[in-house]
Amino acid sequence: KLTRFIRFFKYGIYCLVFLVGHLTFGQAVGTIQIGSGNSTTTGGSLTIPITNYDFSYSQQIVTGAEYSAGGGVAGNITKLRYKLNAVGTFTVWDNLKIYIANTTKTEFTNTTDWVPFTQLTEVFNGIITPEPVGGQWFEITFSTPFAYTGGNIVIAVHDNTDGWLSSPSFFTYTSTTNSGIVWRLDDTNTDPSTASLTATGRTAILPQIQFVGPLANCLAPTNIQVSPTANGGTASWTPNVNAASHDWIVVANNAGSGATSLASGTGAITSAILSGLNPATEYDLYVKTNCSGADGISAWSPKIDFVTSCAVISTDFLQNFDTTVVGSSTN
Repeated sequence: KLTRFIRFFKYGIYCLVFLVGHLTFGQAVGTIQIGSGNSTTTGGSLTIPITNYDFSYSQQIVTGAEYSAGGGVAGNITKLRYKLNAVGTFTVWDNLKIYIANTTKTEFTNTTDWVPFTQLTEVFNGIITPEPVGGQWFEITFSTPFAYTGGNIVIAVHDNTDGWLSSPSFFTYTSTTNSGIVWRLDDTNTDPSTASLTATGRTAILPQIQFVGPLANCLAPTNIQVSPTANGGTASWTPNVNAASHDWIVVANNAGSGATSLASGTGAITSAILSGLNPATEYDLYVKTNCSGADGISAWSPKIDFVTSCAVISTDFLQNFDTTVVGSSTN
């Protein structure tokens, strides 16, 4: 009886593992992009992840809101990518150590306010291969998947390669204040795992990143654009393939639960008219998708900033210059 119980117990465990594995791997996996645009930085002293010094160590915070806006959800992250504008001299920055942690931190409050090294998980240590190409994303595959829990993430990069010739140039975006922190030094490669570092400085200019991990079943629209008028404008976007029901357009400083919907539509619409806004005023625009059914509703799209046009001003003043005599008074 004991032998039969043990066999039954092992079979039950096997079935449970199979079921969990099936549910985990049944989740769609894809690219979660953080940041966009054409801004770049080239090897400055506060450039993340690579400075123009021999050695550097940096940390950058990616918020849970940024991650979910990119379509990501909790689960195993297996890769990350950076986008290069120019490679520079690759052999002087090709050896990296990369660490990740789940964190509640939203900013680095001073030059010693690092996420403690004991909280970090090493996900890569070695030479990047193949050599990156300018103008393209280059990929780093993790040695061990990182278990993302759904909140903020910190990515730490230690550049171990001695020497410097020409700087790489990374595509960047502007994040929240002091969401990046950088230490750099020539000649001496200090190990952040064994030493307390005082950073060179903090920054909001962060590299654009792509993660590879589980995706939400319902994704927000992409390629959002606004053509403003004085009292509104036209918003357009590329809908998610699952967006079979509604899209909401929201203009607010914060796309939270209380945000006011300015437009909505039935079907996978790709544009909407905005109205009721004030002239010459800055607004934030967000789009949320309703995929209907079990797929649910997406997170908010990344914020799009726009300014409404100036209003046309009319005047009641009229001066008939055709009847005015030179030298006469019009008072």
